[in-house]
Amino acid sequence: MNISHNLDGNLCVLQPVGEIFKAESVTLKQYVGSLLESTSVSGMVINMQKVDAIDSAGIGVILSLRKQLSEKDTQCVLCSLTERVLQVFHFTKLLDVITVYSTLEEALSSFAQAVSSDDLQIVIDAWPTLPSAIRRGVVATIKAANNQPRGNGSPLSNSAIS
Repeated sequence: MNISHNLDGNLCVLQPVGEIFKAESVTLKQYVGSLLESTSVSGMVINMQKVDAIDSAGIGVILSLRKQLSEKDTQCVLCSLTERVLQVFHFTKLLDVITVYSTLEEALSSFAQAVSSDDLQIVIDAWPTLPSAIRRGVVATIKAANNQPRGNGSPLSNSAIS
């Protein structure tokens, strides 16, 4: 098994290649352990595109990693599962537990949307302290997950956000 990773800011994309069985699970756990000791990550995407097969030991490492990251308020998602690996996740009901995206782009986009939501919360929290001239000029466009605008896009009134 080969493993590589890329860092985009504090977002880590992990790329295992091959099978993730018992022996490879130890390698994966050690690799990720050293990575997390040497790097501060705000999110992790495990790109499973080149993973041919996985067994219970491999699933255990992924679940352990997910738990370890969630204890640090860090999200861990998977993407690009091969058909064989997807079947394992489906039969074991792990699709109900772990967030899985079809493509790497979708997985990365989920982190970008999370940042946008955080930025919006900062604006909402600061709204009452902004001068009225600035508040009048602000136009809110809230986009749904499919990037379709919701609402009428009109300037927010003082009562729109409390």
